[in-house]
Formats: sequence, C-alpha cells, structure tokens
Amino acid sequence: MLLIEEKQIPINIELVAMRSYGDKPREFLDLVPSGLLPALIVEEEGGGGRKRVITESQVIMELLDRWHPSSEGYKPMLPDDDDTDGWNTYDSLARLERELFSWWCSLIFRPEGPRLGGGCGA
Repeated sequence: MLLIEEKQIPINIELVAMRSYGDKPREFLDLVPSGLLPALIVEEEGGGGRKRVITESQVIMELLDRWHPSSEGYKPMLPDDDDTDGWNTYDSLARLERELFSWWCSLIFRPEGPRLGGGCGA
C-alpha cells in the first residue's frame, strides 16, 4: 500500500481481513483460493476477462514499479535494473522485513509459542 500511495498509482483497492479476523469473502476466495494477502488481481491483456492473481508482496511491488515507470511521471521507488548495489540493498532489506513480519506474526497469533521463526498465515 505504501508504494501505491507514494507513486500515486490509480488503482482500485478492496480491503480483505486477515483470517484471524474471520472468514474471507467467498468472492475473494473464488479469485484467490489460497486466501493469501496481499493479492493483486489484474486482467490479462486480450484475455477475454481472464484474471491473473499475484500474491507475493515483493513481486507485486516490483511489478507495480515497473508498470508505472518514472518515464510516465511516476516516482521511481526501486533501483534501476543495472543498479547491482541498489538491488543488493533492496534484497537485504526485504529479507529483514520478512523476518520482522514473521516475528510479529508469532507474537500476535501464537503468543504462547516460540518467538523466532515461523510464518504468518494471512
């Protein structure tokens, strides 16, 4: 959401609760059977209304940044393709973010359990 807001991407956002807050809507599960969040649903070009679902947050960020480039007036948020140092830093920070999120999920969803590692079932 931060990348979308910062780049000011015109996009339709629908909020879906994490499973800890109850069941997900049937129409969401029809599109995203795994129920994973976040989910980006895009209509395939020339696909006759077919939709493609992307559920990996890092992939979603990279696609949105690529689909809304600075050459079209959008603020660049990720390193240029040839910026090896920038991508190495990005990868390191993304790994740290996933680790911190995992710890947070362990604390929130399994407060009596182990504090390190584990995942968060969105």
